Amino acid sequence: MAAQVVSGIGFLGAGTIIFQKNVIRGLTTAAGLWVTAAIGLTCGTGMYAIAAIATGMVIVG
Repeated sequence: MAAQVVSGIGFLGAGTIIFQKNVIRGLTTAAGLWVTAAIGLTCGTGMYAIAAIATGMVIVG
C-alpha cells in the first residue's frame, strides 16, 4: 500500500514543481504533499505518537 502512495504522491509532486525563466516554483508545495502523505501513512499504521511528533515538527518548521 505504501508503494502506491509513494508513486501517486511522486506523480502529484512532480506536477506541482514548475521551472520558468530560471526560477523553480512549487517546491515547497511538493514537499508539503510528501510530508502530509508520510504523516497519513504513519497514522494508518497506528503510530500515532510518531505522527504527532512529525506534525509538531512540521508546524514548527
